[in-house]
Amino acid sequence: MVNRDKNLDLYKGVLIILVILGHALQFGFGPQYRFSELFYDDFMFRAIYTFHMPLFMTISGFLFYYSNSKNYQSVILSKIKYIGIPFLSYFVIIYGLIFYFANADSFYFIDFINKMRINMWFLSSLLLNCMIVSSTVHFFKKRELVYLVFAFIFVLFHVLSDDIIPSHHKFMFFYFLVGYWCCNKFGVFFICNKVLLVSLLSLLFIFTLFIFDKELFVYGSGLCIIKEGRLSLQQLFIDIIRYVIGIVNGLCFCSVLVLLNKYRWFSKISDYLLHLGNNTLAIYGVQSIAFILISELLELHEVCIPYNYVIPIAWVIIVIIISELFILVSDKSKLCRFLFLGRK
Repeated sequence: MVNRDKNLDLYKGVLIILVILGHALQFGFGPQYRFSELFYDDFMFRAIYTFHMPLFMTISGFLFYYSNSKNYQSVILSKIKYIGIPFLSYFVIIYGLIFYFANADSFYFIDFINKMRINMWFLSSLLLNCMIVSSTVHFFKKRELVYLVFAFIFVLFHVLSDDIIPSHHKFMFFYFLVGYWCCNKFGVFFICNKVLLVSLLSLLFIFTLFIFDKELFVYGSGLCIIKEGRLSLQQLFIDIIRYVIGIVNGLCFCSVLVLLNKYRWFSKISDYLLHLGNNTLAIYGVQSIAFILISELLELHEVCIPYNYVIPIAWVIIVIIISELFILVSDKSKLCRFLFLGRK
């Protein structure tokens, strides 16, 4: 149990670094690079986006299985308190910054909701998935009925327009279920610990970087398989490939980390990665605010930085330092812990 939990926090610690790095590659060079969408062609960006959010959601589903064994109402209330409240707290700040930089003079609630569907979307997706799974398990007692409802929702998400529920929200449902099922079925988070198998997975990972083009990004091509009133086999194929790549690359990532953790040099930094893994909610919130500021200020002053890997790594270090300071200060206040850290 302890080892498993430590491994999960280790994965989360590295994943949150990848979240920051992915946003740094996207927003850290200035408006010209961001609006041209050249980051879609970057191999590091592709590598990150093939699996990082799907794996985060898979881990979340795995962990949710334990909390879902509690009273239904207490589960729902706890998720609203410790996911929903921090999400709203960070989003209000984010929306305030967007409102300020846009020089807006009127507040529109519909705009507030639309921005909420995009910014810090992982937390709202996580909350939605927790609600769906917990409610399904609570109201449909038989296992067969539960599986049937899950299958119905999964299919519904693929025929429901992406304008109704954004594609990236619907995309996460599958991975949440995978994690939930994995914990229910095996009780452990599945990885490969054989060097030969990990090597094979690594080769597959590298191969996916050559086929994972802009069309495979869920933000671009969407998820709905109904196009112009009829079934789109092309979209169905894209969705299947996308799901498979997320699972394979996520499995490869976890397996490589477990193997690396056996080496003394890696174990020296694993404690700090575990620390990051225990604070992913706050770091996710801070980095979301940070990159709104970074992108808006770079655009305001028309700064265009030549593309390189030094700048994104620098942004990662800066954002982590700011996050650490924010967590340190917030942890001293009961109200701030509740609003921003998702803690009592």
